[in-house]
Amino acid sequence: MLSRLPLIALGVALLTLLAACSSSPTGDPAGGASGGAAAPRDVMLRQLLTQQARLWDVSYPILSRGGELCPGQARASFGFQAWTRWDIGGQYQIASMSVYGLDDHVRVVHVLPASPAAEAGLRAGDVIEKISWHKIPSGQRASAAMQQILEREAAVGTPLAFHLRRGAERLAIDMVPRLQCDFALILTESDQINAFFDQQRVYVTHGLTRFVGDDSELAAVVSHVLGHALLAHEGEKSFTEEVMERWDALQVAVMDQEDRDRLLAAGITPEARPFTPVQEIEADRLALELMLRADYPLSALPEIWRRLAEVKSGAVLLRDFHPVTPERLEAIEDLVSLAAGTTFAGLFPQLPLVAPQ
Repeated sequence: MLSRLPLIALGVALLTLLAACSSSPTGDPAGGASGGAAAPRDVMLRQLLTQQARLWDVSYPILSRGGELCPGQARASFGFQAWTRWDIGGQYQIASMSVYGLDDHVRVVHVLPASPAAEAGLRAGDVIEKISWHKIPSGQRASAAMQQILEREAAVGTPLAFHLRRGAERLAIDMVPRLQCDFALILTESDQINAFFDQQRVYVTHGLTRFVGDDSELAAVVSHVLGHALLAHEGEKSFTEEVMERWDALQVAVMDQEDRDRLLAAGITPEARPFTPVQEIEADRLALELMLRADYPLSALPEIWRRLAEVKSGAVLLRDFHPVTPERLEAIEDLVSLAAGTTFAGLFPQLPLVAPQ
């Protein structure tokens, strides 16, 4: 439902994933659970949303400051998430009412740091009643109605009035949206160490978020995968023998749709192919540009790939599809050295392609 909201551009299939017991976002609770011990689903929902919120927060500077690098795929963004109870289905709907106070009205559940929403004073828990002169209805179609209003009204650099209810108080704030890469960041439940993309989304597995040492390493992976997406890369036409054997073994294990969905959530499909060395360096180079703009330390890029190369586990799909060779690591280090001391964007179009043959 919130899949292509211009105000968010970070969240997407997350609500569907929640309904299917996958993963999701967070923010400051809009409403706490009632007294006594929290129900298991309340606890699980908080954990899932906290993990998704971390992914949003880490990714937001990359997407918002790299908007001009996404020609044809950028939007006006305000930087918040807002839902009704109808946006979270299945077993988590009742828990969402307890954890976030969700009901039939569109309620803010997360505000991204340093976003237009944060700068304007929007808070988690605020109910959005009206945008400009357009009233937001309540009920099952409320979020879809807000999406349609924003798609018509939001324009980069132009203030837009949001009329809110905050507890017993009613107030209005102006938000000025910024250009942002229009990719949604989705956390999946898979324990595989992986990240992958389609034309509109970047998926990050729970296993990867546990593996990365800090937010800068997570930002490095997100930037690299986003680089592939922006460059419209497709993998090679042949698997390495080892990866193909693992795919064949997984195929044997697929017994039903649920199992197939788990494989897809981990980025494993028969069509998936490793990227070429040239594609990897192109994506590394664009990743450094995105990280530079977002003020992440560039040293995190070679560090995370070095650590991934050293893992003695078959669960590192990220390494299978993004081969880590000594030549690639050396090329990344060269790019980082060339970018040292750079204080403005422009690394990607200016640097020559340095790719191992």
